[in-house]
Amino acid sequence: VNQQQFGRLRNLKSLPMNERRKGDAMIEHVFETVGNPVGTRSEPRYRATLDQLYVGLNALRPASREYLAHLLKDNDEFEDDGDTWTYAPPPVEVDDQEDDDDLDYDDDE
Repeated sequence: VNQQQFGRLRNLKSLPMNERRKGDAMIEHVFETVGNPVGTRSEPRYRATLDQLYVGLNALRPASREYLAHLLKDNDEFEDDGDTWTYAPPPVEVDDQEDDDDLDYDDDE
């Protein structure tokens, strides 16, 4: 592992203990940090090699290659592209209208 090859590792954030127990959350964070962004802003996608994911995951918590393979194969958000893996986070719906319609700010007495 060297700075030039894995320079994005410095951007990994230490997650709270309850999040570190969730393998899917960990690998999603690793994808978003060390993966190459290949999607658009509205539909983000990240691509990373198995080696990048393995090193990134182990920087946050100890894990085997078998555990990493299990996480990648058991989640529909991760796609095997041969030499690389792609992560497509679920789309986030943005509501243009505020939810203030239900609130009454007038002081009617």
